[in-house]
Amino acid sequence: MRKLSLAVVVAVLFAALALAGCGGGGGGPTPSPNRSGNTIVTGTVMDDRTPARPVANVVIGLGAAGTRLTDAAGRFSFDLGTASVASLFGDPTQAFFRVSTHLLPSDQYPQVNVTYQGIGYEQIAENGGASIPLPFEVYAAQGVTKDLGGNTVKYNDPLNPPPYPY
Repeated sequence: MRKLSLAVVVAVLFAALALAGCGGGGGGPTPSPNRSGNTIVTGTVMDDRTPARPVANVVIGLGAAGTRLTDAAGRFSFDLGTASVASLFGDPTQAFFRVSTHLLPSDQYPQVNVTYQGIGYEQIAENGGASIPLPFEVYAAQGVTKDLGGNTVKYNDPLNPPPYPY
């Protein structure tokens, strides 16, 4: 009988340890750094038509990381390696990303605004496009993937968008 009791105690102990190792809670997977450990910043550019369509060849700038063009799905990505996003900027007050449709002729350039998180930003040619402040959670990112979310390119005349490429 004593051997049976000892076996039951050991089985209960292993079961308790296994449950503790699972993290408990049952709230789903815990967010974790991406597998590479690199800092990656992503986002999307869409137009303001209904339904919204992705906009390719929009220039996105992220400080010292340089620029990227959006692809056919309107997506862009910056892989910063092990650097933090904050390291791209000398001063947190200068932590902006830029969205530019600069491929338009200069007389059409100001006719395209960019909306990000409900706020409209005018493109200014001298500034390299619309300067949009980085959200703090993106500015502070290191070793994870952060999505800036969607940017909307808004034409003054949505029924007559500028000619491709935007």
